[in-house]
Amino acid sequence: TQMQAMLRVSFRVGADLEQACVEVNNQLVEDLPDNRFLTAFIGFLEPENHHISYYSAGQGPLLQYHAATGTCSWRSPTSFPIGVMELSNIETESMALEPGDILAVISDGVYEYENIEGEQFGEERVMDVVTRYADTTMEALNGELMERIEAFAGEAIQQDDITVVLVKRLAEGTSP
Repeated sequence: TQMQAMLRVSFRVGADLEQACVEVNNQLVEDLPDNRFLTAFIGFLEPENHHISYYSAGQGPLLQYHAATGTCSWRSPTSFPIGVMELSNIETESMALEPGDILAVISDGVYEYENIEGEQFGEERVMDVVTRYADTTMEALNGELMERIEAFAGEAIQQDDITVVLVKRLAEGTSP
């Protein structure tokens, strides 16, 4: 919540993505205890050209589903988590979303969810669900992912938070 408020103020006073992320990171270095940090994905969707400019601080891997080929690609975080050390600049990335493409920003609580045998849910299972359900709504895709995680985990107790953000570019003339 503190980070979100700090970002809003930064953007309102005219900071761009890079400036805002550097300033927020450096303030949180001062504010957070030494053993605390945040992973975050901060991005801007440009609706006129369907590009996403983003900074991924320890948040990843990011999955991009490519509808034209029915394949997925993975993107690593652009930096380490926020609040770890002061920065003078950051690197942002961008990606284009073609019709039907999906960006999946998923926390490590999904990938690292272990079943009772200690096996992790992993990237392959996430990719399989996204690929199989890419033609559905993002609500349905998210529901299927949660069902698969629950079935995989069985009686294992959830050890970490689970966050899933799905962004899909619709085909021209398609309603949500």
